[in-house]
Amino acid sequence: MASHSIRGQMLSADLVISASVFMMVFATVPATVSFSTMRLTQSSIQKDMSYSGYMAAESIIMGAGYPGDWESSPNDLQSIGLASSPRALDLGKLSALSGIGYDDARNALFVSPYDFSLQISALSGEHILSYGDALDSTQIHTETRYAGCGNETCRLTLTLYGGQK
Repeated sequence: MASHSIRGQMLSADLVISASVFMMVFATVPATVSFSTMRLTQSSIQKDMSYSGYMAAESIIMGAGYPGDWESSPNDLQSIGLASSPRALDLGKLSALSGIGYDDARNALFVSPYDFSLQISALSGEHILSYGDALDSTQIHTETRYAGCGNETCRLTLTLYGGQK
């Protein structure tokens, strides 16, 4: 009879050990799934910011916007472009941009829901345009382009901000 008692105690010990292992595994699954979901969401947002930033920077330096003469009637603005021809910035459009409200500009660049800032400066160091504000964000994406600006080459830096702290 003593052998049945030892087997019963071993069966109880095995049951306790396997139940403990099962509970530890079961407890880590939700944390792992939650972490993986969070990483996928961040990756998706970063990809969207990258695409939005790329498209906005290209539209700024490659086209005139829509309508093409939006600087003369800013209320009709549907799409911002600052170029008179590809990679040649129009100084009139640059100065007209400062008269456009931030939300209207963000919508016309198609970067919403992200916030943005736009900096344009000549390679000589002369500051030409600052639009929008740098924000304290958890996710930032920056696009840099070069274009003619009068008789100089200019650097255009478009930064998107998402996930404000």
